[in-house]
Amino acid sequence: MNTDNLGKLKISFSEMPLRSKGDKAWTKVTISDGISEHSTYYNGKEADAKKHLDSCELVRATVIRAMSMMDSDDAWFAAATILHDAGWIDRNWRATDLVESALGEEYISIISREYGDKYSFAACLYYCMDYGKIFSETWYASLIMYHYYVREDDFTVGYLWSELCHKRINEDVIKYGNESLDRQRTNAPKGAEATKALKELRLSIMRELAFEPDNLLKWIGKSDREKVRFLRQLAGRYDSSRSDEYIFQHNGHLLSPNWFGDLLSDWQASGDISAALNSLNITER
Repeated sequence: MNTDNLGKLKISFSEMPLRSKGDKAWTKVTISDGISEHSTYYNGKEADAKKHLDSCELVRATVIRAMSMMDSDDAWFAAATILHDAGWIDRNWRATDLVESALGEEYISIISREYGDKYSFAACLYYCMDYGKIFSETWYASLIMYHYYVREDDFTVGYLWSELCHKRINEDVIKYGNESLDRQRTNAPKGAEATKALKELRLSIMRELAFEPDNLLKWIGKSDREKVRFLRQLAGRYDSSRSDEYIFQHNGHLLSPNWFGDLLSDWQASGDISAALNSLNITER
């Protein structure tokens, strides 16, 4: 295996807490690149794991080779840890009183006869189905342990383990993305309505300013370029007189000459200018 690219990957170490005096030390080694993330467990302390990874390329390659989403050893170790931390199994991997008392003595007796020394994993699964939360980590863990020890179905174990890893790594990001999209969908109509309202307000105010008789006489008869310059000046003076908001600005700048040129063309095409002049008995030359 080519180890030249290992330096580009992110490698992190997390020493597992000892549950009692005399326990062996284990270190979780995680290698990731972007959203891809695989983990394995090193039998030893964090310092030893780092020393081995830093000093021996063969060990580094071996560790990465072992990092498979379908690694059943990783799956059952993680699943057992989840169930133990949840209080569903004890250190000997037997179902706790929490599980057995909830299912009842008679049901536990039936499960014990059916599954023998593997009954605890079946009990955890049945307990999860009755009292657990679907798609929770305990739900995945109980299914993994059941299929690993009772059904001996490595394919299903690998599939569940892969899905759990994906959930752990990406769920928060996906949730945030979905919530962001929902907000955009909700706010988009409001944004469109606000844009339309602003456009109508600009047109209304600009018409009032431009067609005010004194102002109209100042720009009528000029060249189109001079008309556009005068209309922009009117808009700029209007915004300068306001302290709450600027109507004729976009991103902190006065609207472009093209905006006013388009406005002038619309007035000319619609006959609005001629109508304004007629009302004052004036003819544009």
